[in-house]
Amino acid sequence: LDTPGTSAYPDSINVAEDGILLGFSNAESGLKIQDGRLKELRLVKKDGSSVTAAGEVVNGSFLKITNGTTDVKEIQYCMSTIPEGTLFTQNGLPVAPFDLTIQEAPTGLSGCSPSSVSKKDGTITGVTTNMEYRGADKTTYMACSGNTISGLASGTYYVRQKVSSNNI
Repeated sequence: LDTPGTSAYPDSINVAEDGILLGFSNAESGLKIQDGRLKELRLVKKDGSSVTAAGEVVNGSFLKITNGTTDVKEIQYCMSTIPEGTLFTQNGLPVAPFDLTIQEAPTGLSGCSPSSVSKKDGTITGVTTNMEYRGADKTTYMACSGNTISGLASGTYYVRQKVSSNNI
């Protein structure tokens, strides 16, 4: 169940051609849009303009934003002076207002495959201590501790800037 008295908040993002998918912490009961219309969701573009966004709950606990999703740098929900939020958990707790900055993908990374399928001597270079990584088969990111990630088995890895409370 959701933690009593604690609002749900976004903790993951997936930007794709057909929209932006936000995942939420503390929304174990699922999400719902009150009165069928999502209000106070805005996208701020890289050029500084903003658009009102439309969204829908998918798979019970994800918010899919479906319009105006190209060149987005920020996602805002309930950031007006007198907010009128319509996104809730199934248990009736309102989703907390948020103003998220979408981080740019890291650049300058280089990978080196393991010397054989059975060895764990692959590397990714060009990372910083402000980044984290995970294997495609894992759900938890691990902090980078220097400029090289070593000891990697064969596979796909994801590297991103570290997530904080206002950027994902």
